[in-house]
Amino acid sequence: MKLNEIQLVESHGYESPNEVIRTYKCKGETELLNGRLNEGCIYLTHAYIFALQNGDPVANEIHKILVRYGREE
Repeated sequence: MKLNEIQLVESHGYESPNEVIRTYKCKGETELLNGRLNEGCIYLTHAYIFALQNGDPVANEIHKILVRYGREE
């Protein structure tokens, strides 16, 4: 799934916070795969915050990724 910036902004209009979380997570993972560490971690941090706020269990997975890249303890 390839996402662009417009899709990320539009995702905030969705009723489900899970869609916002999944969108940011996907974009972050894509950026990491393309060697853009800072960009990927920024998107993943947004996904992590939304996941924590909404009690989404994917927060644990995102946390592990951020730890791996030295962005979280």
